[in-house]
Amino acid sequence: MTGNLTETIHATLVQVFAVGVLITGESGSGKSECSLELISRGHVLVADDVVELTRVESTLYGSAPQKFRGLLKIRDVGICDVQEIFGNGSVVDRCEIGISLALRRTASEETDRISENRSFVDFIDVSLPHFEISNSAARPLPLIIEAIVKTVGSSAAATLIQDHDRAAAG
Repeated sequence: MTGNLTETIHATLVQVFAVGVLITGESGSGKSECSLELISRGHVLVADDVVELTRVESTLYGSAPQKFRGLLKIRDVGICDVQEIFGNGSVVDRCEIGISLALRRTASEETDRISENRSFVDFIDVSLPHFEISNSAARPLPLIIEAIVKTVGSSAAATLIQDHDRAAAG
């Protein structure tokens, strides 16, 4: 893969433990509220609602359009200036994306589990580890996301990625 390609998607991007976490999901699934909680825990906002993806060689980066940088839209509250609320260091202009998460709303605690089957998803021909997470008021999503980030950085995740690459190669 060579050259730069771009795409704009509806998502939120937060840097958790220096790893870019791209959070997707339907409107109202809790992307922004989850990001707000992560930021309150010391993590960093990159983009909310509109994420500009850029592939440089084989690496995927994300950023917010200039007019939306540092802004987070919270349902029933409105637009919040993250840096004004949380201070310097709570927002970055761009980061490398390492993980994709899809939030989905659930009404039942019975289906309120993270999928055991980790998969991969492609954005502009860059494959990312992907997790689908049920969202309900009872779930500590920021803690779950922190655990996912720590797990993907572990040797078990490296083995999973190697297995995926071998299977994809045939």
